Amino acid sequence: MADSRLTPAQAAEYLGVTVQVIYVLNSRKENDFPHPSYTGRTPTWSQPELDVWRAAHPPKRSARQRHAAEGKDRDRGNADFHDLRTHLAFVTARDSPALTDDLRSLIERTMRDAARSLKSEVEDIRCKANYVHLVVRYPVDTSVASLAQRMRGASTRALRQSHTLDGHLWSKPYYAASAAAHSAARLSRYVECLEQTINN
Repeated sequence: MADSRLTPAQAAEYLGVTVQVIYVLNSRKENDFPHPSYTGRTPTWSQPELDVWRAAHPPKRSARQRHAAEGKDRDRGNADFHDLRTHLAFVTARDSPALTDDLRSLIERTMRDAARSLKSEVEDIRCKANYVHLVVRYPVDTSVASLAQRMRGASTRALRQSHTLDGHLWSKPYYAASAAAHSAARLSRYVECLEQTINN
């Protein structure tokens, strides 16, 4: 089988071209298409010879294939360019219960699910007794306000369904800033000031 020769029709199928292309390539004197051996009047080629030629001449993509590939490149470029991150901090309302370990776990799961529903990802979340701090990665077509609303609403409903909350879970004001624009220290100062304002 290794010594078998391919006829023009077989060579065309092997290279993914038409038989006419094989005859045109074979008729041109000044090209690097492998010279055939003849069985009678029929030209034949070995697969290794055709492999060498194909490696030097990769198949051209159709216009439709090029358009699809360009579209994928644009999509990847947009996704990379709009890889946004935000800091969010939510402080609990004055009359809400302290966040125990069980409640913190419930809030974390709920907020991660809420972020995923907006094609976003919670990269870091830290729950304390009276506030939650998150770093969220989100796409350009999602606003920070919608992220905050979705996560706050979902966590409030989860605690109400667990019969541990009757009123509001979160205070109305919350902290939001670009993850690259503010340091963790500045965020901590904001949370401390917000806690003092709410609890006084």
